[in-house]
Order: sequence, then C-alpha cells, then structure tokens
Amino acid sequence: MRTMTVAMVALALAGCAGPPHGRGRPHGFGPGGPGGRHIGGRLFISPMGEPFRVADGDPRAAWFDAADADHDGRLTLAEFQADARRFFAMLDLNHDGEIDPDEIDHYETRVAPEIRTGGGIAGGGMGRGGGGRGMGGGHRGGSGMGGGGMGHRGMGGGEGPPDGGAQDGNRGPKEPARQGAARFGLLDLPEPVTAADADFNRGVSAQEFDRAAVKRFGALDMDHQGVLLRADILKMARGGSR
Repeated sequence: MRTMTVAMVALALAGCAGPPHGRGRPHGFGPGGPGGRHIGGRLFISPMGEPFRVADGDPRAAWFDAADADHDGRLTLAEFQADARRFFAMLDLNHDGEIDPDEIDHYETRVAPEIRTGGGIAGGGMGRGGGGRGMGGGHRGGSGMGGGGMGHRGMGGGEGPPDGGAQDGNRGPKEPARQGAARFGLLDLPEPVTAADADFNRGVSAQEFDRAAVKRFGALDMDHQGVLLRADILKMARGGSR
C-alpha cells in the first residue's frame, strides 16, 4: 500500500511539471506558438528578418536600439549593415559564408516560426517544389511566399496598420492581407532571408545579404537623409509608410 501511494504521488508531481522556459536563448531568438501568436510578448521582425520579442514596450525600439551602435538615435547605413552581418553570422550555422537550405529551414522553424503560421508560406522555404519568386513574391516554395510583388520602393506593395508588429487586425476593404514576416515587419517581405537570394541558387551568400541590406535601408530612408531616425521608425507602419 505504501509503495502504491508513493508511486501515485510521483506521478502527480510529474504531471504538474511543465517544460522549462526559454532561458539562455540567443538574443531575439525563440519559437513562437500556433497560429502566429508568439511567446513572450509583442513580436517585430527586423528588415533583415531577425525576430524581436518584448513583453512590454515597442519591439521596433528593441531592434533599433540594438542596431544603433553609438546610441545617438540615428541609424546609419554602416550600422544597419553591421547589424545585418551579425544576424547573417547567427544564421550561418556551419560558418561557410552562405545560408544554405538547411539553415533556411532552421530559420523558418526554430528562429522565426511565426512567418510560417497563418501567413501563407507553410511548407515553403527554399528548394521545395517549383515556381518563381521576386522581392515579396514566392520563392520556389510549393505554396509560395505570398506578398505583393515589386511595390513600395521595390520591396513589395501594400500598407498595414501602424502597430509595428502586432497581430493581424481588422483590415479595410481595399487592404491586402499581409503574408509571413510582412505581418510583423516594416517591409512587405514575407520571407526576408530568402528574399536576399538574388541569383536563385538556393543559398544566400554574405554578399547577397549585404546588398539586400543596402536596398532595404534605402527603402526605409524615404526622406533620403542617409540615416534612419528612431522617432521615424517608431512612427512607421508596416509596409514602410509613416
């Protein structure tokens, strides 16, 4: 009888135990929940594809402050590129200078899984099935990447609500549905990492990622100041409009 009681207590305690919380994750990383609902607060996906999750405040500020190396409230092209190169190095798991299909799969399933949930790119990724792709379009994925083609400054079209990364809300009758990472970012890029694959060889080189950073900086620098101001970024809606 005593043995049975001890066993029952042990089973009850085991049932109450939950999985450990995401301690020790790299900055910005961590899996999301089902249906695009993220763990740990509001989600913002940076122009180069890095997820930022905050419990309170504006996740756009978390990205900007991390990229703004001298903390002067002004993000230069050099700082933007340095931030892109840091994120590239985090994705290049085997350190061969290219983000290959396996590393893309890791990005889409482990780093920023929200881009695959409820956003029209589930089962997409690189090298799955056929079909073309452009900036903001499908990328050889069976279900494609969605998005609005070569609209706003060549980075995709359409505009979203000025919430800087909140979940999909009520859209007006003429507003197109946002897809993938575009629901959480400033540019209409459903999959920001594979969108940098300019030669369609199923890999993203460091040079391609760097060139994409220059183009995306230009798309966000709508006033042609040569810098991105923190105040402007925090006022910017998804799709790059203010």
